[in-house]
Formats: sequence, C-alpha cells, structure tokens
Amino acid sequence: MFSWDDKILGIQLLIAQVTRENVRRDYINPLLKYCRVKDKAMTPGGLWWVSKWAPNRYAANSAFLCLMASEYDQSNTDAKDFATSQVHYFLGENPKKMSYVVGFGDLYPQRPHHRGASCPQTQMTCGDQFRDSGNPNPNILFGALVGGPDDKDEYKDDRNDYEQSEVALDYNACFQGLVAGMFHHEIIQKKRVYIYSSIAEDKLLKNHKILSKDTLVPISSSTFNFLSIFLLMYSLLL
Repeated sequence: MFSWDDKILGIQLLIAQVTRENVRRDYINPLLKYCRVKDKAMTPGGLWWVSKWAPNRYAANSAFLCLMASEYDQSNTDAKDFATSQVHYFLGENPKKMSYVVGFGDLYPQRPHHRGASCPQTQMTCGDQFRDSGNPNPNILFGALVGGPDDKDEYKDDRNDYEQSEVALDYNACFQGLVAGMFHHEIIQKKRVYIYSSIAEDKLLKNHKILSKDTLVPISSSTFNFLSIFLLMYSLLL
C-alpha cells in the first residue's frame, strides 16, 4: 500500500526513474504487479478498498503510482486501466452515481468534515452547532476529495462521520497528480494540442512546429473539468 505512512512503493518508483535496463526492471516490476486489478480487494462498484477510514485516499494514492509506473511498460495496460477506473469511480461512475469530489458534477457531498466549509462567513464563533447541523455546508470546498464509501459502496453524507466525509491534504495530493497525469496522457496520445501566443504566426512558425488547423481537436469537457479542478486546488495551495 502507498500512503502517508508507507512510502516504499513510491521510493521504488523514484529509483526506477533514475536507473536503466535490468536495475530499472527490478524496481518497476513489483510496482506493475501491485497494480494488477485482479490482485486487489475491490468494492462491488469497483473502488479499491483497504480501510474504512478514507478509502478514496488509498485508492487515489495507488492509482497515481500505477499511472506513473505504466509509462515503463507500454505492452501491459493493467496499471493504467486500474488508475483510470479509480478516477472514473471518484467522479461518478459508481453505484451511488455521485462524485466524491466536492463541487464536481450534479451530485456531490454537501457536508464534508471541514471547519472552514461548515461555518458561515459571519462574525459568529464557529462552534459545535455548525458541526452538528444537518444542513449542507454554507461554503463549497471545490475540488476536495472526501474520504469515501464503505466496502459495499455506501456513503453517508454526514459531517460527523469523519471516516467517510473528512477531507485532507493527503487525500488530495496524489489525486491532483493522478488527474494531471491523465490529462498529460490524453494530450500525448490524442495530440490535442493548442498554442496560444501573442507572437505573430509567421514568426512563430520559424521556431516552433505546430499542428495544422485540420488536426486540432477541442479538449473534451471531462478533461477540461479535470484540469480545472487541478489548477484550482494548486492555486489554493500557493
């Protein structure tokens, strides 16, 4: 498992990045084995579930690691397929038909366990009355990945159920990398490239190779939403 208190698999990936040939394979092959979906404990809906406290965190962390590892073996799609399936689950392809990313989609958690989001923007003291309220949070915590469902894909949108509704940096950290990695793959594989520049086109062509207008393809709405969440969360952390 790859998490805040177990970094072994992450270290193996870093070593694989700075080694070559047989040495690299010795480090990357265990990662690829780890990423095989058939070896994982999945919920009926397809989430990799290892703990009742914030299972989305562990699934996102592992999916990010597997997406990175997949670049070292193009012949085996297990790692990338696993990573993709977890992102789809987080964003709504699950039995609840809901997004586990606050503010994304039509149905998402309304009561994440987060003090700033659950307290109104007034001069009132932020006390237990807001924590214990059954009302939706007055502030939308855009982009936050909540803890996630139980092992039967059931989720209780309850602020006091912190095991499911809590948000934290280690939940979102690898999720942001995972979403950015998927966007990167879509650009590379589908050649969805745009160039925005104030430089005159005749000057730009002298130094840069660009795609013709006939090959430009608009970025899909789902990819745009992925990227928007990533950029939003990045800006909030600056």
